[in-house]
Amino acid sequence: MSEYFIEIVNGVKTFLTGMKMTLQHYNNKEELVATLQYPHEKWPIPERNIGFENSEYNLIR
Repeated sequence: MSEYFIEIVNGVKTFLTGMKMTLQHYNNKEELVATLQYPHEKWPIPERNIGFENSEYNLIR
């Protein structure tokens, strides 16, 4: 019976840890954005040649 309550406590701890991480990401959403708003932001052009012209580089992304 005590294992049952230990599992409930562990589940609540895990849930709260996940919610804490979710709220941290939600509050820092401007810094953690992984996508670009295409017409306004463009991918940085790499220094090395990857086989595409500079004008075509953002079209292949």
